[in-house]
Amino acid sequence: MAGILSLKPEDEKRLHPEALTWFYDQRAAIQCQVPLEGLSDDDFNTFLSDDEKHEYIRDMNEIAKGLSACINTEGASPNPLTRAMVGLTVLQFELNSWIPMRNIGLLLKKIHQRKIAKAKEEQRKRDEEEKRKEEEAREEQRKRKEAADAERREKEEEERWRAARKAVNPPIDDAKRYLDKPGEYDKFIQAAREAIEVYMEKEEDYLDDHGTFDYRNCLWKINYRKEEERQKIVANFAAQEYNRELNKEIANLRSKLDPQRKNLSTVTGSYIS
Repeated sequence: MAGILSLKPEDEKRLHPEALTWFYDQRAAIQCQVPLEGLSDDDFNTFLSDDEKHEYIRDMNEIAKGLSACINTEGASPNPLTRAMVGLTVLQFELNSWIPMRNIGLLLKKIHQRKIAKAKEEQRKRDEEEKRKEEEAREEQRKRKEAADAERREKEEEERWRAARKAVNPPIDDAKRYLDKPGEYDKFIQAAREAIEVYMEKEEDYLDDHGTFDYRNCLWKINYRKEEERQKIVANFAAQEYNRELNKEIANLRSKLDPQRKNLSTVTGSYIS
């Protein structure tokens, strides 16, 4: 046999016409349920179990054996008895081959169904893989978008923070100088951050918010100590000026007293002599 349920051309010519017709009628019936041209030996090896392969080979051998008995080696015989015997042989072939042919049809149908099931399963896996890749791509795109949005928001927030810091303008240098007691400067830095955050929400009215209480307290300390320092400087300057003027006045008095002392010394000397 050539292929699945196919005969070689030379065998077709040698086979009894009734046996050939029966064989192809059975093949056509199977073909209605199974596309035989779409099956191959690889399908036979892939989709049948070892027991099913054994059954398939056994039934095919049975059919091949029956076909061999129906080969017409001498052409049509004029002898009626001979023709009758050949007819009985063909009938016997048909009877003996009906069950094997039916079993083969069922096995071929299993091959076809399992092949379709495998194809569907492979397609399902491909679809799932493609869906997974699409979901991964969407997830990656979502993550990139989230990262870009987060970066943009962070940049905007940083720009707002810088603008608010510039507007609040915490006196850092003065804080370093005048908030010199333990913990005061650190408290000022924290209060300044809170004040900047309040400014980002309320802007110009931020100092009226209770959230800037510590910051205002720090500013008061800075200004108070700054004013104390200024007053000390003014007082020192005034004292220095006062001393300078006093020393100047003393010098003037001394300069006036010195000639009188010289004259007094001269007069006293003349009396003594």
